[in-house]
Amino acid sequence: MSRQKPRSKHSLMFRFTFALTALVWAAVLAVCFSAYEAHKSMGERMIDHLVETEALRLQTKLSQGKDRWDSAFERELGPNMRVWAESNSYHSASLPTVLRTLPNGLSRLSPGDSTWHVMAVDAMDGRLYVLYDTRDAETLTDKFGLALLAIALFFMVLSYLCARQLARWAVQPIQAVTSHLTRWAPGRAQALGLSSNEGEQLTEAFNRMQDRVDQALADQKEFSSNLNHEVRKPLSLIRTDAELGKREVASLDRAVLRFDRIMRSADEMAESLEATYHLAHADHGLPEQTSVYDCVEAAFASAESEAISRSLALHNRVAKGHTEFLNRHMLLTVIRNIVRNAIAHAAPGRLEIASVEHGLVFTDDGPGVSQSDAPHLFDRYYSARRLDVMADGQPAPRHEETGLGLAIAKRVCVVQGWSLELAQEQPGRSKGLTLVLSFQANQ
Repeated sequence: MSRQKPRSKHSLMFRFTFALTALVWAAVLAVCFSAYEAHKSMGERMIDHLVETEALRLQTKLSQGKDRWDSAFERELGPNMRVWAESNSYHSASLPTVLRTLPNGLSRLSPGDSTWHVMAVDAMDGRLYVLYDTRDAETLTDKFGLALLAIALFFMVLSYLCARQLARWAVQPIQAVTSHLTRWAPGRAQALGLSSNEGEQLTEAFNRMQDRVDQALADQKEFSSNLNHEVRKPLSLIRTDAELGKREVASLDRAVLRFDRIMRSADEMAESLEATYHLAHADHGLPEQTSVYDCVEAAFASAESEAISRSLALHNRVAKGHTEFLNRHMLLTVIRNIVRNAIAHAAPGRLEIASVEHGLVFTDDGPGVSQSDAPHLFDRYYSARRLDVMADGQPAPRHEETGLGLAIAKRVCVVQGWSLELAQEQPGRSKGLTLVLSFQANQ
């Protein structure tokens, strides 16, 4: 069983600052340590070279013309360098005893708190010793190390400040997104310790936003379900009463027409509720083999009285054998909204619906739309030739045209995977509107 990696309680800014600062600190300390060690090693090599060169020079110089020491030799060559020479017959009183035990060549001794670099060589019948005390050189090396340490501390502090500023710039977009999401979906974090962690703050804000969207979708589905349930029963009662009333007054032609219209309106409202219900749910209804001709007839029948009052002639040119595998409620919703739009904006005149391969063509001889208005034909509340938008750009009151018919039809087509487009301008036509509904994407 794998263990879940524990969450970090440190903020992204802290981790970014820490990582960048640690990297710079490691680099600065490595450079300073290398510089200190290089300086120290170089100084020691220079001293060794100086001691060796001086010993060989004195060996050659003092041995010229003589083969024996006639006295002990002792000399100060500088503040830190001394030379001794002696033989078995002549001993130097100031020569440190420890030097007599050294072999020929370079040696290093550490008496007390200083370091001696010693070069011992044979000279005539005795030995020659050259000693360099590195106490002053070590003091200078220590000062150089302190200077390097000060430089390192300066750049370490500077790197921390720069890293902190860079961290602020790096996490600023995350904080901005988190702030926007928090304003859209306010609420308290569900876990402790998230206030300093920008990554988990953003995740929590996204989770709250997703919860809010899910709740809104659930509320919408619940509302559509409740509306579908509450309205369906009164509609059934209205249709039943209309059907019974039609039978009771069968001898009165005008009353029969009114009852017919009541029943068609009730059927239309029921189907519209069914379409709305399916639009609000993920399944969008189940497709079935549907007669397109019958759907157009049903849409014309429900709009017939209004079309007659507006002087719009409705012509169904759809082939009677035209069938498609689709959702009938959705197709009725699209056709009815396009027919209502024609009644409102193309009357007086005529509307013709004809079959095309896997689709329908809606043609009216109304005033049409201009080239500037065509891109906005399916926008909600948009109208230039229609009277569905007030002068201040606000939607018209309920008794005016709302400009939603084509927008609803377009939305249903998008949900179903169909296409509803304005046909290209045809030669010889100066007015009218042609819409093409295609089911091809649904095949």
